[in-house]
Amino acid sequence: MVRYVITAILAGLLMFLWSAVSWMALPLHNAAFSTFPTSSTDADVPRDQSSIAQLDLPHTGAYHYPGFPHHEDGTPPTKEERDAAMQRMKDGPVISLMIYHETGRDPFPPMNFILGLAACIVAAGIATWMTWLAAPRLPKFGQRVLFVTALGVFVFFAFYAQSWVWWGYPMTFAIADTIDIVVAPLLAGIVIAGMVKPQPTILADR
Repeated sequence: MVRYVITAILAGLLMFLWSAVSWMALPLHNAAFSTFPTSSTDADVPRDQSSIAQLDLPHTGAYHYPGFPHHEDGTPPTKEERDAAMQRMKDGPVISLMIYHETGRDPFPPMNFILGLAACIVAAGIATWMTWLAAPRLPKFGQRVLFVTALGVFVFFAFYAQSWVWWGYPMTFAIADTIDIVVAPLLAGIVIAGMVKPQPTILADR
């Protein structure tokens, strides 16, 4: 049991380090994001004149522009309102998904690093457990690496690929996410495959 806990920690740490390298040292994500033409981070631009402030968003949340029709009292929108909203989206412009924090947000709070590492260790722990279950049918090192990598590919097609389809992610963003999603489980798989091996079958004496 201790061996597998150590495996999960090491594999999770490697996944976390890859994420840090991917975001902070490689140009993958810099090319994937665009910045508002006039940013409130510019010291020469008053906040009330910045592009983001002019959107006049009411509160922190996830936003879609021009948005789907809804009524404050909960009554469903009419067919005319739905049709008009669909036409506005077709005509553009559209912001498919934007996360807005009204009061600002520390981009690198220490707790986020702790929680991010914990998430990676939990993910690696699940992959370790599943590899342990499948190990009798995966006698070769490469098979076990491929097995863990396939778990990441499953998550990609089950979640990320659908998000790209519906939210219309740009190709640069899609490529960066794909590389992250494939490389992280591949690295974890190398650690897990080396430490989780099929147990030899012991035949009882007759």
